[in-house]
Amino acid sequence: MSLKSHTPAAIFLLCFSLVNSLILFSADPTLAQAVASGWGSASWFDWSDFRAVVGYRILLPKVSGTVDSRGESVSFSDFGIHDDVEMFKSFYAEAYIDRFGIRVNVEDNYKFRGRTGTETVFDPDGLGPSPAYYSAKISELSIGGIRFGVDVDVIRTPYLRAGIDFDYHMDKVQFMDRRSDDPNLWTQFNSGQPMTAGVHARIIPMRLREVPFTVQARARFPISFWQQKQNKIDIIDWEVSGGLRQAVWETSLLGHSTFSVGIEAGFRAMYINMNASGVAPVGTPLGAELPETHIKARWWGPFVQAALFY
Repeated sequence: MSLKSHTPAAIFLLCFSLVNSLILFSADPTLAQAVASGWGSASWFDWSDFRAVVGYRILLPKVSGTVDSRGESVSFSDFGIHDDVEMFKSFYAEAYIDRFGIRVNVEDNYKFRGRTGTETVFDPDGLGPSPAYYSAKISELSIGGIRFGVDVDVIRTPYLRAGIDFDYHMDKVQFMDRRSDDPNLWTQFNSGQPMTAGVHARIIPMRLREVPFTVQARARFPISFWQQKQNKIDIIDWEVSGGLRQAVWETSLLGHSTFSVGIEAGFRAMYINMNASGVAPVGTPLGAELPETHIKARWWGPFVQAALFY
């Protein structure tokens, strides 16, 4: 579960995609000329080049992880959180002026929940326990919310664009420990505000009956030195996808003329490493010790998405 053990794999996957793209297009004299002059444009910046995209994504992830506290390491399965497939949704939008873009991702509140048993709930009239009504103790890992991003395309050619990006999460990652039989002892752990820097690339390696087939990859890594030490969180997030998009631009990503619809399928994975101090729930006696807890989580799975391009 160590982040360090997965970082080389994410970097290798993205680099492989970029290198493979360059090999595919190395025989194209148009591409070579574009890269040689202005990194893919006659001028490095063109205010008149405006593009936008809105999309909707359905993700089917699994999750696993551990919680370390008081020298004890507990698997997510002990909280009833198993690696069952969940379904989440997200909406995203991007707006570009030439090489510079801004993004917003509105993600479903990814709540991975687990049950650790039931407890009897008594009737309000006090006549005794109700055999038909039980309340489960549900722990959960909560990820998601709103994320803002900025992209800069360093390379921009008719068939390839690649660059760097920055992302800021508006919502914290939360973990709720509800294993105890006493609700007063339930504990919520909150992370700080996650920030990441990364790289991205999108290519058009081929066309199918004049419809462009596109491939894209993104990878994000933690910016540890900008984060507060308390409730620190590191996130590694990578994804790859490919699909068909009706030709909006004849042979170029540099100009546009109309709308088009794209459909893609891909795979995404996120690795979370966080230190969090427990928050005392309502009813916890004053002065109760809530130790800092180390939480490692990994979720991954396929996704499909549809997008409208302009």
